[in-house]
This record gives sequence, structure tokens and C-alpha cells, in this order.
Amino acid sequence: MIIDRVGPTRRPPGRAAMRMTWANLGFLHWEVAAAALRPLVPDALEIDTFEGRAFVGLVPFTMRGVRPAWAPPLPWLSRFHEVNVRTYVHRKASSISWSSATSSTPSRAGPFSPAACITAPTRCRPQM
Repeated sequence: MIIDRVGPTRRPPGRAAMRMTWANLGFLHWEVAAAALRPLVPDALEIDTFEGRAFVGLVPFTMRGVRPAWAPPLPWLSRFHEVNVRTYVHRKASSISWSSATSSTPSRAGPFSPAACITAPTRCRPQM
């Protein structure tokens, strides 16, 4: 099977619903046995490997200017730090990342339910 790794990064048709900037990103990755990840990933998703190896990533970043496309950013609500813990998977030849996000902002503290996010942030959508 050939996996499309470019298509998911293209901007989808239509107008954007949200605006945001991801800043100060860090990408840290560790090799993990695919068998150890399998129970954590839905059966509909296949674990993506590189030369037979699976990886888990820790991605800290700052979200700035988070808002609906039609609204101005609110200083006390539109900027916060976040950390994604992710692995890479694919479904029907589309490359995606499987993430669990946490935020350091007290009102958003704690893990979110896992989300399957196509690699372009504008196309993140909830778990299947």
C-alpha cells in the first residue's frame, strides 16, 4: 500500500472556521515497539513505522491568537501552552497522527480525549 503523505497537508476547500498560530514548537521522539502501542490505538488505524520502527513524540508548543475566524483574539483566552503526546498512524492510505493533548492553562488542564488529527492543523477532527 502506498501512503499519501502530502495530500493531508493541503488546505481543505472552503473558508477557515478558526484562526491560530502555533509557536515555539519542540519535537522529541522515542522509538517504541509497535506491539506496545497497538492497545492504545483504535483497530481502524494502522501504526505507521519507519524502517519497521514505531515512534512516540512529545510536542510542546504555544497557541497564539486562537479564535473564530470572524473574531479578534482575547488576551486572556487566546494564548496558552500545550503539549501533545502522539504516535503516527494511517488509515486508508492517509497519514495522520494520533494525539492526546494537555494544556498548561488551568481552565483547560488535563488530558483531552484522544483525537485523530490529520497532519495539517486546520483539519483536526475528533476520534473516529
